[in-house]
Amino acid sequence: MRYTAIANTAIIHAFNPVITGIAAALLIRERLTLQNYFGGAILLRNAGAIALVGVLALRLKGNLGNLVGLQINRGNRPGQ
Repeated sequence: MRYTAIANTAIIHAFNPVITGIAAALLIRERLTLQNYFGGAILLRNAGAIALVGVLALRLKGNLGNLVGLQINRGNRPGQ
């Protein structure tokens, strides 16, 4: 979290419960109930929508032309 923006850190933390559930199902064969899937879907929808709107509002500063000059920090690049 040292090389990324606060907004990106918030997104990562918002998705932690879903990632943990998926990892538990895949790695230790945890059985997920319909309630788990439903809760995860709601979380993904809400967190994704809020994060997208928030990040776009902050990064674009109300101007869609700012999308062209968007830069990616060192900590946001995959494989580093």
